[in-house]
Amino acid sequence: MKKLFLALCLQSLLLTSAHAGLKTRITKVITPENTTEAYEVLVAKDRTIFTVNASETKLIEELIDAQDFNSVVELEATEDNVLISLKVIEQGDDVLDFYPSQDLHPMSGYTPSNVASYDMAVELFQELKEGGKWMSQCFNRAHLWARQMDMTHGVKSMKILIYYTSRFRKEIGGKWWFHIAPMIDVNGQYYVMDKEFTRNPVTDVEWEKIFTKKMEAKGIYGYRCKVIKNVSEYYEDYNQNNEYCNIQITSMYHWEPNDIAKLEKNGEKRTEFINWELRAAAKNVFWMWSWKKVYKWLKVQ
Repeated sequence: MKKLFLALCLQSLLLTSAHAGLKTRITKVITPENTTEAYEVLVAKDRTIFTVNASETKLIEELIDAQDFNSVVELEATEDNVLISLKVIEQGDDVLDFYPSQDLHPMSGYTPSNVASYDMAVELFQELKEGGKWMSQCFNRAHLWARQMDMTHGVKSMKILIYYTSRFRKEIGGKWWFHIAPMIDVNGQYYVMDKEFTRNPVTDVEWEKIFTKKMEAKGIYGYRCKVIKNVSEYYEDYNQNNEYCNIQITSMYHWEPNDIAKLEKNGEKRTEFINWELRAAAKNVFWMWSWKKVYKWLKVQ
């Protein structure tokens, strides 16, 4: 009798919290058309659609906050995928809060320029020189474009990087492990200047969606890449196995992930463009009869 009682208790516990301890990110909280219907919740680490009763107002608020701040949470749900509770494991970052802590990172002590209007952003975008050389590297294009905006208009831009993890490559596929482009501040709205892949400046969120769109074919909608401060976070095992991608923001002076990693190793901040990098970038992006002319124009005097 005692064994039967224990078995029933165990079964009841399993039914009550079939998804106990699921650590993930909230990708989308879907509001029902009818206020009496349940909310649907999509998460990053499980293709299951979870639900929340409309009466659970506090839990719904917590889920929406976790979605907005891209926080890591631990969920508990019943066997029927009804969410019971949420615990924040790691408070998320706004992708562009510039990391106000004192930690050393690629935005430390750097303040980007404010561009007066979207029209000005479009003008800057249209002026960016394209090399036309097939298979040029994204970090070389980004470096030349950042230098051009700085030299011709005095615009202190940023760089935005998306890194793809081991999990992304296994479950989604793809040949790149990162992509980078310049980004500017237009009165508090951030626009990515990626002339290779877009026809106009696009917001940071729109740009991220372009490079995570393949996830939708696998049934993963609304996922947001985890924001990292330093590139070492990208290489961590937990990140590689649990996240699909990362977003990192740097000053315009950083060239590519290897030089970004050196900041953590030697603590030296980048405060200017380096001519040999500009030379290498021009040689990669432009054809042999024009790269020297471009480098001569952009090099630091």
